[in-house]
Amino acid sequence: MINLSVLKKPVVSEKSSLNMEKGIYTFQVATNATKVGVKQAFEKLFGEKVKDVRMIQVVKKIRIIGKGKIMTRRQAGKKAVITLKGDKKVDVFQSKSSK
Repeated sequence: MINLSVLKKPVVSEKSSLNMEKGIYTFQVATNATKVGVKQAFEKLFGEKVKDVRMIQVVKKIRIIGKGKIMTRRQAGKKAVITLKGDKKVDVFQSKSSK
């Protein structure tokens, strides 16, 4: 059974936007996600073959702003960098209901 909830949302940054033109996509994924699970979920959702999946651990980080009065926290998580086979491109921002 393929778990489609592994892929949470695409990462929107300058670097990931430039990589999308090359067929490389970055997603936030569940913390218990594996490479095989991410590959299967992506292929099932978008219908394109995946060449490579790389996983990145995002560590929890605490920042102090100003003179120690404001603390912000970034949650821990996981990201997946997905490379497609060939020169294929996918619209990852398209809603699932319109497929």
